[in-house]
This record gives sequence, structure tokens and C-alpha cells, in this order.
Amino acid sequence: MPPSRISVKEVFLLKMDDKQKKNMKKSTERKSDMSKEAFRKQMVELYSEGRSIDHICSEYNVPRSTFYRWIRKSRTNHPDISDNDIQVIVTKIAELEEEAMTYKKVLQLLKKAE
Repeated sequence: MPPSRISVKEVFLLKMDDKQKKNMKKSTERKSDMSKEAFRKQMVELYSEGRSIDHICSEYNVPRSTFYRWIRKSRTNHPDISDNDIQVIVTKIAELEEEAMTYKKVLQLLKKAE
């Protein structure tokens, strides 16, 4: 009977101890989690570009409830901020910085007066 052939992968796995095998499994799980997250983001982008939810869910075999959850999660991670909102925030920051400088000057004057 001819000897059975062992693949390189099998030899590699035989030489690994249990801890190394466990770490390898965790590593592949992380990669699949990352690819799942990338898939979710891509699906939400399709929706943002104007594709219908029905079309996306049927084409990619995703339950509607799951897809709605992805959309909700995406919106909480990246709230819509208009250019006007940004301008208001920038203006407020500038006002607060000016006010802080004024208080610093007053504090320096009070220290000199003592």
C-alpha cells in the first residue's frame, strides 16, 4: 500500500500547538468580521446612492429588518451635518476663543494689580 500524502497545510497544523491554532482561528474570525463590516457599509452606500431597500435586500439576500438596523447604525455613527451647521459651529468656536483670551488678559491684569 502506498504511503498517504499529507498536504503542507496539514503538516503545518500538526506542528502547531493548541494555543497557536486558537490564535489562528481568532485571526481568521477578525478578518471575516472586517469583511462583514465592509459589506454592511457597501450596502448602506448603495442605499445612500438611491437604490431601493427592496432591491438591495432581494439582490443580496439580506432581511429588511437587518438592513434597517444597518441604516440606523450608520446614521448614529455619522449624523448628517449641513454646511450651515458647520459654519455656526466654527463661528461659535471663534467667539469662545476670543472670550477665553479676554478672560486671560483680565486675569493677568488682576495678578499685576496685587
